[in-house]
Amino acid sequence: MPTAARVVAALIVGFIAFVVAGQARAQLPEGMDPGRMVQVSLIIGLICGWTILGRRADGGRMGFANAIGIGISAVGMTVFWVILLLAANEALRLSLARRFDGPMEAIYAMFPIMGEYGLYILNQESLTWLIGGSVVAGLAAHMAGKMWR
Repeated sequence: MPTAARVVAALIVGFIAFVVAGQARAQLPEGMDPGRMVQVSLIIGLICGWTILGRRADGGRMGFANAIGIGISAVGMTVFWVILLLAANEALRLSLARRFDGPMEAIYAMFPIMGEYGLYILNQESLTWLIGGSVVAGLAAHMAGKMWR
C-alpha cells in the first residue's frame, strides 16, 4: 500500500543512488564500461527506499535516532545490492568471453570485482552524499510518516 513515508523514502534513496552512481561512473578508468550503472542504481535505490526505509517509517512512531539509523541501513543496503549486481554483470561478461574455467570460478571472481567497484565509491564526495543523504532520507521519511498517516 503506497503511503507518504514510502514515496518520500523511495524518492530520496533513489536520488542518492543516482547521484553517487554518477560520481562513481566519473571515477572509473577509461577502459571500464559501466553499462547501465546509473539506471540500475536508481531502480535499486527506489526499491530499497520503498521496502527498507518506507516500511519502517510508515507510522511515524520510531523517533529521530531510529529514523537516522534506518536511513543509514537503507542506503547501505542500496550500495551493497548495486555493487553485487554490477559485479555479477561483470563476472557474466567475463565468463561469456571464456575467461573462467567453470561457474564456481566466475562466482569466486565476483568478490574482487565487488571490491574494485567499492573502491570507486570510497571518495570524499560520494561518502558525504551517502552519509548525509541517509540521514536526510531517514528524517524525511519519519516526518512524512508522522505528518501523513
